[in-house]
Amino acid sequence: MSAQSPASMSLMEQELNRAQIREIFTSFNRSHQRCFTDCVNKFDRRSVSDSEKNCVANCVAKYMNTTQRISMRFQEHQAMITGGGAVAQGQGK
Repeated sequence: MSAQSPASMSLMEQELNRAQIREIFTSFNRSHQRCFTDCVNKFDRRSVSDSEKNCVANCVAKYMNTTQRISMRFQEHQAMITGGGAVAQGQGK
């Protein structure tokens, strides 16, 4: 395996950061679009009703909690694969 230069590593880290930010924004937009579509269905008034606001808030909260839980499980799984299984199993329970 060849060693990479610090500049090359920095560029790779920057690209990885950009990809992660892109994924965060994509996920955010997808969740809000989905929740808006599911919760807001009356367009005969200028403002969003309280029930629609509550529905969107609950939907987004559920989506965020689910995403966080999946991320934690993925990290635990990765830790187990790389040999840190004992540490990962004690977290998130």
